[in-house]
Amino acid sequence: MLTLNLLALSLLSFTLIRCSLVCYVPGIPVHQWYLRTMTRWCSYTPRLTRLDQLFTSILYPCWTLILSSYLVLQFATGALPFHYFIFSLFSTLLLLLACIDWYYFLLPNPIVGALTLTGVGLSPWLLGLNVISILITALSCYVLLWLINRLYFAFKKKVGLGQGDMKFIVALATWFDVQQLAIIIISASLTAIPFYCYHYLYSHSKIVIIPYGTFLSLSGIGCFYIYHMPSLFD
Repeated sequence: MLTLNLLALSLLSFTLIRCSLVCYVPGIPVHQWYLRTMTRWCSYTPRLTRLDQLFTSILYPCWTLILSSYLVLQFATGALPFHYFIFSLFSTLLLLLACIDWYYFLLPNPIVGALTLTGVGLSPWLLGLNVISILITALSCYVLLWLINRLYFAFKKKVGLGQGDMKFIVALATWFDVQQLAIIIISASLTAIPFYCYHYLYSHSKIVIIPYGTFLSLSGIGCFYIYHMPSLFD
């Protein structure tokens, strides 16, 4: 039964990620993006026929509602432990950020804000810290990154780390302690090096923009599984 519930949870997460990506347009208002994702009102795409539009706009909301109701019922009966919901929520937000940053070089503030708020709410349980300590750590992280970015710009005359990446790292700081956050940043940087080298060597332009948020997301998911999942099982 647990395996079936985990498959249902994974299916719901990937369905939401897919539909969020289909409905995302850079600069779209948050409420429009949310409504399109929840109701699958993305049938404005000219590639869809009238039958496809009817299918996606009616079947998708019903399917999502049924799947969500099933998972809530399984959670209420104790057949699906709560820590799987936490890992699913965290992974869904980070995978969505990874995909959007890969395609658009953007990290939408609503998703980063949701990651920050959920981190502040759940990290006292995960890390055993109070909310004030978490907020101080996150603020200190932002100030330090801002100073490093300013120094880099002063010497190199170019931006080393985008504002979206800085906000994303601060959001991750609400989920991890300083040592774990450092491992995430180092891991993301190491995995981004081959990407940079490939594009630098084989692209016509020598200016390479790295979707650093994508690598941060993948590293963050791995570190969550390594550092938090064992403690959640205790």
